[in-house]
Amino acid sequence: MKTLKIIVVGPYQAGKSTFIKTAKGIGAVDGANNANNDSDVKQLSTVATDFEKILIDQDMMLYLFGMAGQQRFDFMWDLIEDNAHGFIILFDNTRPETFVETRKMIDLVCAKTHAPYIVVGTSDDADLAWQPDDLRKALNLSQQLKLLNCSVEDITSVKKVILELLYEILNKYEG
Repeated sequence: MKTLKIIVVGPYQAGKSTFIKTAKGIGAVDGANNANNDSDVKQLSTVATDFEKILIDQDMMLYLFGMAGQQRFDFMWDLIEDNAHGFIILFDNTRPETFVETRKMIDLVCAKTHAPYIVVGTSDDADLAWQPDDLRKALNLSQQLKLLNCSVEDITSVKKVILELLYEILNKYEG
């Protein structure tokens, strides 16, 4: 059986843990709430990483790793990204204050690996979400790079993102 390793990264509160949970349809392991900023605290924060295994078919298993968005977990990159087949970079497309961090993550993925990646906005609030052309400019993304939108609590939306990356991986490694 072929196994594929996909890493889900993004700034703090981009929706990584929810994306991982939705992908499997069951809960991933949640860590203790130990965020440093009490004014903007989630009920549960990821401690280092989330993980799920998804059986795609009898010939393929997908391992999804969700990296914590706080800088104090940057040391985990070297442990997790090794032998990754692809990356999903999530960001909240209604929070421009996170765009610089999102761009840094894109640059880090590009510096550490040649694995395919896609960039995904996670807001469900269409009134506040930036338009794709404006996001491309703000994040300095080429027209060739996949830029998708995803509702991280919707299984169909999450599956679409995973399938898009799987197509990119298959094109790179088998094409």
